[in-house]
Amino acid sequence: MVWQPFTYMFLHGGFWHLAINMFVLWMFGTEIQYRWGRDEFIKYYLVTGVGSGIVTLLFSINSPVPVVGASGAIYGILLAYGLMFPERYVYIYFLFPVKVKYFVGIIGAIAFFSSFSDAGSTISHMTHLSGMIIGWLYIKQDWRLDFFKGQAKKKKRKQTLRKIEEAEEEIRDARAEIDRILDKINRVGYDQLDEDEKELLFRASKDLSDDENKPN
Repeated sequence: MVWQPFTYMFLHGGFWHLAINMFVLWMFGTEIQYRWGRDEFIKYYLVTGVGSGIVTLLFSINSPVPVVGASGAIYGILLAYGLMFPERYVYIYFLFPVKVKYFVGIIGAIAFFSSFSDAGSTISHMTHLSGMIIGWLYIKQDWRLDFFKGQAKKKKRKQTLRKIEEAEEEIRDARAEIDRILDKINRVGYDQLDEDEKELLFRASKDLSDDENKPN
C-alpha cells in the first residue's frame, strides 16, 4: 500500500525492538533536534525512514516477509550524529569507550556487508544501510522537503561566505600596508611618511583603540 513506507516505521517486532530503537532515538536524536530545531529534525527523520523503506521495497519487491520498525530512520540519526560530533565517545555496553566516528563507521560497515546476505535473516540490513546513505545525502546535498526554500538558503549562505572572504582579503591587504609603513618608519622615521601613509596609520590606530574600548 502507498502509505506503508510511512506507517511501517511505527510498527515493531516486539518490546525490545521498540525499546532499543527509542533508546537510540533519545540518546542521539535529542541533541540533533536541539541543534536543528524540531521541524528540521522531523523532516530528516521522515526522509530517512520513508526513504529507507522505499529502497528496501525496491530491493525485495517479491519478498513475502514484511519489514517493520524505525531502524532506517534510527541509522540515519546515528549517521547525522557521527558527522556532527565525530570526536565524542560512546560506551559500548556502557563499558568500552569508542569515538563516535569509529562507532558509526563500524555499524555502517556491518550494515553494508550484511546487506548482501539479508535472505533468511530477521534483520533488514538493507534498511539500515539505506537509512545511513539517505541521511548522508540529505546532509551533504542540503536536501529539503521545501526545495526552493532550501535552495534560497544555500544561495544566501554562499553569498555570505563570499562577503566574509572579501572582507578577510581586505583586512589582509590593510595589514600588509600597515606593516610596510611600520617598516618604513623603522628605516627612515615617521617624518618621512607622506600624507596618505600618515592618514592610513592614524585610521588604523583609531580603529584599534575603538576595538579595545568596546565593552565585553
